[in-house]
Amino acid sequence: MCVLCYLSTDRVIEDIPFDENDRKFNVQRIEERFSHMTKQFVYYCGSRMGCGCGFGYMHITEDILLRTDIELQHGKLTEKTEWLWWNQNEPPPVDKEEFDEKAEEIRASHRDTAALYRLIEETGKAGFDCELLVCWDGDQNSPIHETFLIHIEREPINVEFHAIRTEIFGEVLLYRFVCED
Repeated sequence: MCVLCYLSTDRVIEDIPFDENDRKFNVQRIEERFSHMTKQFVYYCGSRMGCGCGFGYMHITEDILLRTDIELQHGKLTEKTEWLWWNQNEPPPVDKEEFDEKAEEIRASHRDTAALYRLIEETGKAGFDCELLVCWDGDQNSPIHETFLIHIEREPINVEFHAIRTEIFGEVLLYRFVCED
């Protein structure tokens, strides 16, 4: 089962098709409308995985990755570094090989998530509000478990993708990004 991500806005956004040979952030306008979305256009936003499962992991910072890499090169992780991973709801890697795989996945996730955040910021700077629906596949019209209101000019964009995976807030989240009060 996949996490899905939909952006709705009154702004026309150019499609970025998913390319199996060059996997990265992608956006495609769809005709389907979901009950929670109030804007004219709806776009499916995908990570390099083609779905929303590749978004997130922004709390596992480059500093944590570098610290982990250095410690694993010296044999094992310190308690502090293990805690940094567990504190982000992520099990720490047990060896260098596992770390290298996780680090590559996390860095790709950072790139895809940053691209999604840039799209939201650009939409706001162009003067358009937008909505982001994050849910499990099949739950697009299910009741919203939590709605977040974010003022683009004065609040950082932060989508809690891990909340869907761990069901902290529930299975369907709606973010409303507004330009003005």
